[in-house]
Amino acid sequence: MSAVSGPAPPGPVLVVTEGKHDIEFLKRISRILHGYDPRVPNLGQLEAEGKLLFLPGGGGDLNAWATRFAALPHPRFFLFDRETAAVRAERQALVEALNRKPWCVAFLTSLRAAENYLHPSAILAATGVHVAVGDDDDVAQLLALTVLELTGGQPWESLSRRARTRLCNQIKRVLNTTVVEHMTPSLLAERDPRGEVRHWLMTIGGFCTP
Repeated sequence: MSAVSGPAPPGPVLVVTEGKHDIEFLKRISRILHGYDPRVPNLGQLEAEGKLLFLPGGGGDLNAWATRFAALPHPRFFLFDRETAAVRAERQALVEALNRKPWCVAFLTSLRAAENYLHPSAILAATGVHVAVGDDDDVAQLLALTVLELTGGQPWESLSRRARTRLCNQIKRVLNTTVVEHMTPSLLAERDPRGEVRHWLMTIGGFCTP
């Protein structure tokens, strides 16, 4: 973990994620948890107060996004999806490098992505569709396949790559907005027994109020 001793750098905390869906997840789950436990920061409120700034990386070369903000005099928080085993080692190395920098903290999700922290009960309540969510599943694709099967839609195998991507992005938006709103601390604890999400939020809150 990086050194955070001494006076905090000026300006808001930069919260860097891979994309806009991760931002929606963090803001909404933080608001829900804050409602049950005021010690957990409400990131949307901190953003409104100018204490933090969300920056979606937009995918691509994570190393480039991670170093792009190095010259800025702001505390920085990075959250990267673990994704598949093929890229995990590279992402872990990046996280370790970032954690050696002052006033910079980076995390790699232990589950595949933010959507994997969602409980099947929340997905069912929001969409009416039951899916079993595993730690390594592509949840958006899994839900897309289930919806196509239930509705008698065009088979997944016959969809173009562009159509598959578009459908998964639409479902990702639903997962990280509508579905998150049906989460509770107890449902999160079942998917996140190690308390990772709470730890991310408390770390960001600590940066905002050193």
